[in-house]
Amino acid sequence: MNILYLPLDERPCNYRYPNDIASTNSNVQLIRPELDKLGLKKQEANFTNIKAFLEEHCDNHTTIICSIDMVVYGGLIPSRIHHYQFLELEARLMYLQQLKEQYPKLKIYGFSSIMRTPSYSSSDEEPDYYEQYGEQIYKRKAILDKIARLGDCEQLNSELNAIDVPDEIIKDYEQRRATNLQINRKVLELVKSTVIDHLVIFQDDSAPYGYTAIDQKNIKDYIHQLNLDFKVDIYPGADEVGCSLLSRAYNEANAIQNKIYVEYSSINGPQLTPLYEDRPMYETLKSHIDVTNSIIVESPAEADYLLMINAPGEKMQESWDQFEQRDRTYDSHRNLKYFVAKIKYYIDLGKKVAIADCAYANGCDIELIRLLDELNLLDKIYGYTGWNTHANTLGTVISTMQITEGINHELITNNINHIIEAGFYQAIVRMDITKNTLSKYDLNYFDLKQHQATIVNLEIEQLSKLYKQLNISEKYPLQLLEVLHPWNRMFEIDVNIKI
Repeated sequence: MNILYLPLDERPCNYRYPNDIASTNSNVQLIRPELDKLGLKKQEANFTNIKAFLEEHCDNHTTIICSIDMVVYGGLIPSRIHHYQFLELEARLMYLQQLKEQYPKLKIYGFSSIMRTPSYSSSDEEPDYYEQYGEQIYKRKAILDKIARLGDCEQLNSELNAIDVPDEIIKDYEQRRATNLQINRKVLELVKSTVIDHLVIFQDDSAPYGYTAIDQKNIKDYIHQLNLDFKVDIYPGADEVGCSLLSRAYNEANAIQNKIYVEYSSINGPQLTPLYEDRPMYETLKSHIDVTNSIIVESPAEADYLLMINAPGEKMQESWDQFEQRDRTYDSHRNLKYFVAKIKYYIDLGKKVAIADCAYANGCDIELIRLLDELNLLDKIYGYTGWNTHANTLGTVISTMQITEGINHELITNNINHIIEAGFYQAIVRMDITKNTLSKYDLNYFDLKQHQATIVNLEIEQLSKLYKQLNISEKYPLQLLEVLHPWNRMFEIDVNIKI
């Protein structure tokens, strides 16, 4: 099965992860544009290159997994900073309709973002003025939304009066949001006219009040108005959606509806609202299962796959807090040793078990990795990771377990890659180097300047040492470990390994 894949942007999570998953199945080939055709962070991809890629590979047997943000804006970050008018963006979007008219049997799986509003001040992925006014922009609209929904009150008005953002900045920000909302409504109309066969509208860094919540309601209302409830999914997530739609495309092409049994490491897990999301874990899980054309079942006996979700005890923390500042409920409201013993029990029964490590944000639970390694389970699972957000992790693992043909070399390589990248780098090495090394070279978290090679050498040294502490390293020693910071910042790395 050949699938054209147009990613959200050029970062590894969007460009490489879906391809890594596809590599675990000999019947799936993902065809991607060359990396240098996809822009670079705030530099948008050239629409001419995107159009040429699609024209080169399309025919009536083609399936496309397509980022609307890439087609329309040239990538995710460009969608937040552009100055295009609606009509120009609409013309790019309508190219998909031209393709469908030319190839009526073409299958298009699209995904599009609701523009986020971070609660902190940083211009790393936002307009320049977000460095100074970002937190205030977020708070201002959240307060106005609360007043509109909950009623006027003295405290909220006092908080609102304390915020001072120039009118021209609010105008610029809201004009762009309005344009992007228009595009999303137009995308829904393309679903209605069957140009797009299935659509995911994702919420990046969701919050219950403010711009994103308001836009979400607008879009949901339009979905209901157009009777598209079974053609459109809308839920928290972002960089994992390409993986999720890969599963859906594969499952629909093969008339598969997988049955998935789910078990959490803590009794509170299903009801907890994770960091950066706006709803309980279990509600997000249902969306991430449903988008792949799968269902949740109530017992392991009737399931095709078992998804074991590592959750916090009572509240989620950042991964780097697990060593010295870990909340006590990670121990008192969760029995991780029992959770791992249960995983072994299921594997010993011959069940296909995958693990979504969602106990922390922005990195894996190192204790879980070590316990799994102690019982020699790391090369017996159908998918593992724990990166960035709860939704990012769910989408990646759920896709992996459904696509892979079984426990093969490619799958084990992917799992080890995630242990190194999402585990050791995100939870340990990233913070260590940020705290203890960057200042020596006059660097900061968002800019490694000309010293990336120096930082990478330190990272490789630390990551290799941490991996060698695992039992699995004796069975699968690293023949190659390469590291790259694609956006020249500490937040993410691209890891290439051979075992």
